[in-house]
Amino acid sequence: MRIQTDNFGSADHFRARLHERSYDYELHLHQFAEVMLVLDGEIEVTVGDKTEVARSGQFIFIFPFRPHAYKTRTHSTTFCAVFSESLLPDFFAKCAGKVGERAAFDASEAHFALWQSALIPAYAKDKSFTPSPFAVKSALYAMVADFERQILLSPAERSLERSDMIISYLTEHSSSPISLSDMAKALGYAENYLSHKITALFGMNFPTLLACLRVERAKRLLRESRATILEIAMECGFGSERSFDRAFKKITGGTPSEYRKNL
Repeated sequence: MRIQTDNFGSADHFRARLHERSYDYELHLHQFAEVMLVLDGEIEVTVGDKTEVARSGQFIFIFPFRPHAYKTRTHSTTFCAVFSESLLPDFFAKCAGKVGERAAFDASEAHFALWQSALIPAYAKDKSFTPSPFAVKSALYAMVADFERQILLSPAERSLERSDMIISYLTEHSSSPISLSDMAKALGYAENYLSHKITALFGMNFPTLLACLRVERAKRLLRESRATILEIAMECGFGSERSFDRAFKKITGGTPSEYRKNL
């Protein structure tokens, strides 16, 4: 499972993309909430162990830290956005400790039109478009209004709360030397129990999960900064450029230098 550290943060954040061709994405999770509006065709969404089909005119809403994946059956056109909880504080306060029983639901005619007029055209024309924060919030509140009318909430599994704590702790400390024992003490769990939970939640052991988080952060720095490979290796918690190269290639299939060159 991929950990999208790009989609972590605390400040008001909204980023979106129009996928005009069929869209597939592997199982992943992140701190931000995610919403997708299906404009044409249909797409499968898997959240946890449940798979649904969303069709044209429907929203898909993913709560923070929920593992999810997408797969297009034949064709789809979708508009996907990730955003921080701070943009809808009252909604997430109301939903504290709960998640939706389903991810897909119908967009009302008026709210579908709002998204089409307020956000989508600009993103289609300009990939660097920054929308008005008022337009963003009005669109998001319209979406959750449709969500509340159609979707029942149920208590979040305790495992989801653990995944939240684990990822948040590792993200905060990934640039420093850290061990499973350190994290177990910090989170108040027995080391063996936490090791078992990490494997059950993420399908990988502690060293691999930590390496994935570090590599995801490194990918962002490779894209956005002019720091050298060695500087990025050290900033992301790797002891040397050689260990950084080895971990990066194992996870992505290529070296950091190749990744930056291919950008």
